Amino acid sequence: MSKINELQGLVGTGGLSQQQVSNIVKDSIDAAIEKGIDLDTELAGYEPSLGNPSSNGHILYSTSAGERSWGAPPAGGTMTWPASAGIAIYAGSNQWGTSITNNSTNWNTAYGWGNHKVMDINTQTGSTYTLVLTDAHKLIIRSNSSANTVTVPTNNSVAFPIGTQITVVQVGTGTTSIAAAGGVTINSADGALDLRVRYSTCSLVKTATDTWLLIGDMEVPE
Repeated sequence: MSKINELQGLVGTGGLSQQQVSNIVKDSIDAAIEKGIDLDTELAGYEPSLGNPSSNGHILYSTSAGERSWGAPPAGGTMTWPASAGIAIYAGSNQWGTSITNNSTNWNTAYGWGNHKVMDINTQTGSTYTLVLTDAHKLIIRSNSSANTVTVPTNNSVAFPIGTQITVVQVGTGTTSIAAAGGVTINSADGALDLRVRYSTCSLVKTATDTWLLIGDMEVPE
């Protein structure tokens, strides 16, 4: 009657005493037996509550018998990173990545994600610059005495997750313009795409696959 014992462990008190709970379970079992019900068969699809893991860092896995359990991840191996958005996943036998011990350091190294309490800075001095995946949630500083552009690539070229925000500031005397690669839509008030003056700042927010919202101290190109 192992499954019956597991059923007792699943019953919550609901404000009842332990004795009352035991009586309810016993009466239900007795009634089922009188009707000739095979309780082990009827309860075969149930399993006890897992509760919380006994140690930090344990993962939920399925045993060879098909039952879920908490346990330490296999040692060694590597982690499979998603191509664009998502979470690093376990891949194959003994492939749990032990390198992910610090969310901020390791996730930022791989994709520029993680703990963004501190904004990373990417300074660009050339006349043109196209955003790359690691620019997500960064501050792009444009420093050039001549007109310069920041280009937003297509999702096929650089698959930023929807919701990505990138900040751009013009620190040089040359006007910084935000440009869209072919197939990309940038929505801004009055179609403004140029940062207005030196030290003007704007933010790009990805709202759909190839659509971005541009907000900030902008002006319409002349």
